[in-house]
Amino acid sequence: MTSADARIDTLRQAARTKSEAATARAEAALRKLIRAKAPISFRAVATTAGVSTDFLYRHPELRSRIDGLRAHKARALPRPAKTSDGDTSESSVVRTLTARLAETRQELANTKAELAAAHGELLLLRRQLQTCTPPASPPPDHERADGSSPGSPKLPRRRRSLGVCH
Repeated sequence: MTSADARIDTLRQAARTKSEAATARAEAALRKLIRAKAPISFRAVATTAGVSTDFLYRHPELRSRIDGLRAHKARALPRPAKTSDGDTSESSVVRTLTARLAETRQELANTKAELAAAHGELLLLRRQLQTCTPPASPPPDHERADGSSPGSPKLPRRRRSLGVCH
């Protein structure tokens, strides 16, 4: 082996060692971020580990692990911060909206019941009207209902009553 080959082997070994050290730092950075419950991203891991984001993207095992942890964190629901009264602000909004929704549903149910009652009453009145005798036919053109003739001055007409069934 020539001296040039020896130098190349030495450089390769140094690059391999440097890459393994960077991989170990990236793994340690991932564990640190997980323990701290910090958001997992390529930039956060790269900054914590002291490596480039390109390094993380070029190593498939690190890339898949970061992607998996990032997706896992995205699925987990964040816990809302507690307010001074010990209640969460998001849950109070949810409770308010839930109460308003229940109130609106109750109003809707009442309105539907009133509408059904009105429909029932209308149906009953229509049935009663059908069983009654029809109103008298209108008077001929030459004689008005008020008894006046077409040439006489018009008097206000009385409203026709529908009549009451007997």
